Amino acid sequence: MNDREKQILYTIIAHYIKTGESVGSRTIEKKYDVGVSSATIRNTMADLEDKGLIEKVHTSSGRVPTKDGYKKYIDDIMPYISCDEYSDCFDSFEGLKSKQLSSIIKAITELVAKSSNSTVITLEPSLEKNRLKKVEMVYVNENRVFIVAITESGVVRTANLILKNYTTEYTIKKLSEYINNIIKENGYSLVELKQVLLNIGSLDEGFESDNTTKLHIANETSLLLHLENLESSLKFIEDKENFKNILKSIIENDKFSTYEVNVLFGADLGIKELENLSLIFTKFEYENELGAICIVGSTRMDYKENIAKLQYVNEILIKSLSYMQGIKLLG
Repeated sequence: MNDREKQILYTIIAHYIKTGESVGSRTIEKKYDVGVSSATIRNTMADLEDKGLIEKVHTSSGRVPTKDGYKKYIDDIMPYISCDEYSDCFDSFEGLKSKQLSSIIKAITELVAKSSNSTVITLEPSLEKNRLKKVEMVYVNENRVFIVAITESGVVRTANLILKNYTTEYTIKKLSEYINNIIKENGYSLVELKQVLLNIGSLDEGFESDNTTKLHIANETSLLLHLENLESSLKFIEDKENFKNILKSIIENDKFSTYEVNVLFGADLGIKELENLSLIFTKFEYENELGAICIVGSTRMDYKENIAKLQYVNEILIKSLSYMQGIKLLG
């Protein structure tokens, strides 16, 4: 693309983001200082259309950006985006010195949603492999024990253990002491604890479910402004596993680096309900596990502003999570 094509493409995108309306060559000439005639603009727009970067809509003779047009625009502006001008948006963030992962993530999710006026979804890192701090084994009867497992990150997991063989309260007490000694001396994870317990009995949903991977959603209703098929979209939104699966696929994709802001289009995900939406997201790390925070909005969202805000969020996350891990080490 030459400079003139970039100038006209960026102008069309800026106009569409601001107004939601298509634009023609005469409007561009009159409203925007592009320095060329309407005829030149028209010819340039024809070239952009041939390249698949803009397209005509049925309702008018104007043009709007295509998905590829947005992608080109985002690729071009990404190296020049600065997060500094949006730091004021997060002045009220008070989770920096929290000792709880969920408190930090929830606060950031709500602030990003408020500042971007978009739906924000965040998936905390899975802490299945997180080291345990303590395990309590409460004897209920000769074949049932109530398990409470507390991780160093403050995650609490509970479950009922149904024993294969009848056992005394004294035996359970000694087993609890044995496991806690291992935790103290060598470290133990939830996964390892689960394996040990399954050797002597069966566990209910408390340990089997993935409730250590917590999903936060803020400003969820703003999605309704951008969804075309309301009935099917509402069903999609109501099932929170859909959002969790999207973020899990992002986390597991090595193409996306940690603490790097990226953009995906709903159409690229192959999900019909999200076809006219965009996702701006970043991955973050805690205890060697990954999480993700994602702004979900219309394809004509303000990419420059929202990308910058997530860049600033990365700085907050690095400081907050480092502080929290430092407190753990001191403790």
